[in-house]
Amino acid sequence: LPTSGSGNSELGTKALAELVRKVVEEVLGTKVKEIKETLQMGCLECKKRKDPSSLKTEPRSVKHMF
Repeated sequence: LPTSGSGNSELGTKALAELVRKVVEEVLGTKVKEIKETLQMGCLECKKRKDPSSLKTEPRSVKHMF
C-alpha cells in the first residue's frame, strides 16, 4: 500500500539513479579517452619501429653527432 511519503522516495530514487548514471558516463568517457590516447601513442611507436627509414636515419645521425 502506498503511503504519503512514497512519492518523494520514488522521486529521490529516480534522481539518485540519474545522478549515478551521469557520473558513471563521465568516468567511463574519461577512461575511454585515456585508453584511446594510450593506444594511439602505442600505434605511433609501432609505426616508428616498423618504418625502416626512421630507424636507419635517427640512430646513424645520433652516432655521427658524438
